[in-house]
This record gives sequence, structure tokens and C-alpha cells, in this order.
Amino acid sequence: MELQWLILVAVILSAILWTEMKSSGVTRLRSHRAYLQSFPLEANAHNQIIITLINTLFEKNPREEQHSERVSELCLLIGKQLGFSREQLRELQLTGLLHDIGKIAVDEAILNKADRLEENEWKSIQRHPVVGYRLLNFVPGMSSIAASVLAHHERWDGTGYPRGLKGEEIPLNASIVAAADAYDAMVSFRPYRDSFTHEQAVEELQKQAGTHFDPRVIEAFVTGMAKQREFGAARAGSTVFGAVHNPICPRLVVE
Repeated sequence: MELQWLILVAVILSAILWTEMKSSGVTRLRSHRAYLQSFPLEANAHNQIIITLINTLFEKNPREEQHSERVSELCLLIGKQLGFSREQLRELQLTGLLHDIGKIAVDEAILNKADRLEENEWKSIQRHPVVGYRLLNFVPGMSSIAASVLAHHERWDGTGYPRGLKGEEIPLNASIVAAADAYDAMVSFRPYRDSFTHEQAVEELQKQAGTHFDPRVIEAFVTGMAKQREFGAARAGSTVFGAVHNPICPRLVVE
């Protein structure tokens, strides 16, 4: 019932959005839609569903938009370091952008809560990988991304959720998203805690390599980040992304 309702809402919102765009003659696509334009979706209607889902989530919580775009860029950094092909990088980048799409079903008050979450609120948040999987798996051509979205909170040692996968059972793209997601969460400001410095966040990721995170992914992240920070330092004035008070590296693109 929940899935049918979510799909119905997505389709209706998509139709409304498409009608408004045609009638106004204005293309109000945000910058993150560039990711979708180069991704091989099977039909424009399916593309519109995904765009609608993204916009709906980001309207509920603008912080999610910034976080998802940063995670997408960090995933790209890791994928490049691991030697991914152009096609693999595009899928990985889109996975990073969509990793929290299931939060569309989470109450807005919970998403925007400034304090620590209560246990029942945390349980609601923990449903988002499953909801995201169901939504994306509905769209033709998105099954691989859906599987990674489902698994992006799994842990290398099997203590994650929702299925308790461990080690190589976890899709590589999901492991990459997990590391990027954790890093961005640590360096981002929260009202109830201080943000980590880049060095503190990297140290924490390295401590948890082999338990929470795939060791290969953490090694690739640390190496890739060091290269990008060195490159950024050599090019003063480069565009950076990340927490405003803690820029981390130049924006990356798939060439």
C-alpha cells in the first residue's frame, strides 16, 4: 500500500511539473539535473519521475540537496581513484545524488529537527533505504542504482541495516556512497555537535575501515582526497564544495 501510494504521488507530481514547465516556457531545471540528462533512462516520463522525487525531497529539506550533491561529488572522486569507466562513474555519481531519496517518505519535522532524534524518529529514518529502493526499482533501467541505495547503510562487518549484509555482499557502489555519506556528515555542522575537521574525519574513516567501511574504498578516498586538496592548493581560487566553513576539494566532473 505504501509503495503504491508513493508511486501515485510521484506520477501525479511529475505530470504537474511537466505541465507547468510547458505552459510557462521556462526550463527550471536545477544544476543537479545535469546528472540525469547524461544518464541512459529509458523514457522521458521515467526521467521526470526521478526529477520530481528529487525536487520533492529537496523542497522538504534544502540541506538534503546540498548533502546529496556533495556525496555525489565525493563518490566521483573515489570512483576515479578506483579506475571506474566513464559509464561506471556516471552511475556512481547518480547513485550518490539519489542515495537518500527514500527520505521523501519521512516526516518533514523529523528531517528538519535540530536536536538529536528520539528512538521512534530514528526508526522512521532507518526506513529510507528500503523506500528509496522500492521507488527507484519501479523505474526501468534503475535496478542497479536501486540496489546500491538499498545497501548504502550496510556495514563491512555486517552490523548495518536494513539486511545486515557484510563484506563483498555489499555492492561496491553502496560501499562508496557509505564512505562519502559518512565523511560529509562528519564535516557538516549540526546544532548538537561541532563539525569535524577534514583531518579528524579522515582519521575516523580510517579507524573504521574493515569494520564499518570497505578498506579499499577508504584507501581510495584518502588517496584521492589528498590529490585533490594538493591540486586545489596549487590553484588558488578554484571552486570548492563542502561545508562553507570547511571547503574540502575542487568540484569534479566526468570528462
